[in-house]
This record gives sequence, structure tokens and C-alpha cells, in this order.
Amino acid sequence: MKTKLITLTAALGICLSTFASIALAQAATTETLFSPRQAGITWDNYTTDGVAGSGDVYADASTGVRVGALKSGGANRLERGLLLWDLPAVIPDGYVIASAQLQLNLASINGTPSGPVSLYFSSTSRAFSGTNYNNNTDFTNTGITVATSGTVPGALSLDVTDLIKNAYDAGAFPTQVGGQSIVVATFRLQDDTLPVTGATAANMTQAYYRFIQSGTDGPKLLITYAAVPEPATWTVLAAAAGFVATLFARRKRRA
Repeated sequence: MKTKLITLTAALGICLSTFASIALAQAATTETLFSPRQAGITWDNYTTDGVAGSGDVYADASTGVRVGALKSGGANRLERGLLLWDLPAVIPDGYVIASAQLQLNLASINGTPSGPVSLYFSSTSRAFSGTNYNNNTDFTNTGITVATSGTVPGALSLDVTDLIKNAYDAGAFPTQVGGQSIVVATFRLQDDTLPVTGATAANMTQAYYRFIQSGTDGPKLLITYAAVPEPATWTVLAAAAGFVATLFARRKRRA
């Protein structure tokens, strides 16, 4: 009897493993690669009007998304990267967000930046004009380090799964694009060791990170969706697990 019970338990264990494999197979994944709606740089406007903190300038940086201190033609600019995605508010039917990766490509590091590049995020800020980007409180520090002065130039991938999930949990943005509701995901790249205005940058050494701005190697957001297994599969799996547990309990009492 004991031998039969062990044999039966082993068989059920195999069945349980098989059902688990079926459930995982049904939980198929699909990936979608999103390009940003806008990708550029923002810098303090001090060098233009001489008034610290009076506003910032945004530009589509065809030469790259720069983060750090830049001296150009006598200008002392503190630059930050700004990347905006308008994501579809409705995800594929029957799927959930499994992961999200922010893909960047570090082209070069010029000079020796004073600090690392920190990643900030906002699910509400979509304005690219008339905003003091450097001090925009809609953005929060994610605690994610994008790059340091020792980072080797090349492709970078950052896990932003929780940020994207939270953006979707917050609901669709009231503004619609092309008649479709959207979820906003805006990232700001900045060196927190630098001052927030160009007014204090006069004696700074030019040093900045440069990321590729567009094209194949430009910023991308890779979202992986996982299919939700059919309820019937989980019901059978749970029943099989319960049966095996019952057999073990009976065997223990008879021992």
C-alpha cells in the first residue's frame, strides 16, 4: 500500500508539473517598442536674459541629448535631458504589463562630469514650453542611476516597470492625441551635483554626458505584456495541488 501511495503521489506530482507548464505556456508574452514623442534638452535661460531662474529653453537636440555643464560662445548652460512618451491608454486585451525597459544609448562623456546622471519621472507633465523644466516639481527622483563618469559608452537598459505600471494605475491622461486617450511617461535626466541655474555656472568646467537623440539607437521604451492564463487552467492546477497535499497529509497520519 505504501509503495502504491508513493507511486501515485509521484504520478500526481508529474501531472502537477505538467499543468504548471501548460499555465506558463498560456501566459505568453508580446513586446512593443515605443519611440518618444519628443526627445531633447532643456537649459536654464540665464545666459539669455541675465535673470537667474527666469525660465528655461527647450530644444530638439539633433546633436544629442546632453546632461551636464556646457560652455558655448561664452554661454554657461546647465543642460538636462527631457524624454516624453504618449503611451496608448488601452493595453492589448487579455494582457497585463510584465515589464518595461527604458533603452538609451550613451554616445560619449565629454570632460569629467561632477556627478552621475539621475533619472526623474512624471506621469502628468507633458508641456514642452513655458515651463521651468529644471525645477518642475511634477518630476520625482526615481533613485535610478542612468550613468556615471566611469560608464562605458554604449547601449543602456533601465528597469522602469514600476514607474510605467503606476502611470497606468493613475489612469488615462485627460488630453487625447489623435482621438485616443493616452498615458503619459516623461523622463528627465539630470546631474544633481550641479546648480539649478546658469547664474552660478560661470566658473564651471565644461563636462557633460551625451546620449543619442533619435534613430535606431535613440531612446526607446520596451514594454513586455504577459497574457493572463485562462481561469479554468488555474482551477485545475489548484485542484491537482490540493489533491497531492491531501495524499501527503493522509500518509503522514498513517505513518
